[in-house]
Amino acid sequence: MVGMADIKLVGNGDLSWNSGQSDYYVELERFQAVASGVLKSIRVYSGNACAVKVAIYADSSGSPGALLAAVNTATSCVNGWNTINISDVTILSGSYYWLAHTQQSGTGRVQGKNSGGNCKYTTATFSTFTFPDPAGSGYASESYTWALAGWGAESSGSAVIPLFMNQYRQRWK
Repeated sequence: MVGMADIKLVGNGDLSWNSGQSDYYVELERFQAVASGVLKSIRVYSGNACAVKVAIYADSSGSPGALLAAVNTATSCVNGWNTINISDVTILSGSYYWLAHTQQSGTGRVQGKNSGGNCKYTTATFSTFTFPDPAGSGYASESYTWALAGWGAESSGSAVIPLFMNQYRQRWK
């Protein structure tokens, strides 16, 4: 699938944001995948310059479960959407995943909306925090939704079969 553009596989990307994350927290939000593919990055919307860490977790009966991939080093962000590359993760349309983030104290804010989400959070010290595997327990719940989205290359039979058929036709002309 060379040359295919990345698409949003899971998460938010089209909401109007009205708030920012407080310092000293790690936030995990549950999303249902809208497409199947290989997730290659997590996009974060920030209201100002900031430093973040991001991760994706599997869903375990409605709670965050196994860590699928993480960026445990501080990544600088600017105002607007920021793309953070992450290890490849296979995403299945219709399945649930948890996108997670934490941000450095005193910096800009990852943007969110204070309703409509399924979010878990707990306190965290940014400089020493690494995403645990599995996510564990002890999280509080809130209905916040965050400006996070997992992007990557879509995988679908309709994209692969025509390419194969075209190569086959070219070979036998």
